[in-house]
Amino acid sequence: MENMNNKNKIVIWDWGGIVSSHHKGEYNCYTSRIDTINRLNEKTKELDDETICKMWDECSRDENGKYISEVIISEDIQKWFERIKKKFELECTYDDFYQVYQEETDKIVFYKDIVSFAHSLKSKCKIGILSNLTLLDKNRINKHYNLSKFDFVWLSFELGCRKPDKKIYKIVEEQCKISKKTFYL
Repeated sequence: MENMNNKNKIVIWDWGGIVSSHHKGEYNCYTSRIDTINRLNEKTKELDDETICKMWDECSRDENGKYISEVIISEDIQKWFERIKKKFELECTYDDFYQVYQEETDKIVFYKDIVSFAHSLKSKCKIGILSNLTLLDKNRINKHYNLSKFDFVWLSFELGCRKPDKKIYKIVEEQCKISKKTFYL
């Protein structure tokens, strides 16, 4: 029987760097970006990895400063793709880009033991995920993490804001009724 005191507790997980690797030497989100671009334009192989990542990051915000990880509207995602396409001189369609992006991000190392541990806590407390992700990443993390097992799922693109913006933490606080006194990061 579930301990009634644990109903008021929640463990909130992140995705990047916790479940999926950000470690050098492992296939990670940065490696997948580099390989996505290199597969779509042979000329970019002349660029070093740091330059490709920097250029990708430059495309991740629109003219109003909004990040790709804050948008869910197809038109905004298409504009992001157009920035990437122009910056890297890609000659592909969005569908081609999306296919390669999915293939490369599917290679990202993720820690199954962490996923199992997160799910195991559900019998002891509520569990949630709070992560800065793009719409393009949702299918992959759902495949790896099984989002339906979480009591709360807060993904930046669905909320229209991202960490470390205070707005996202306010949403979390309001939705799961966390007291400011017990909100630990």
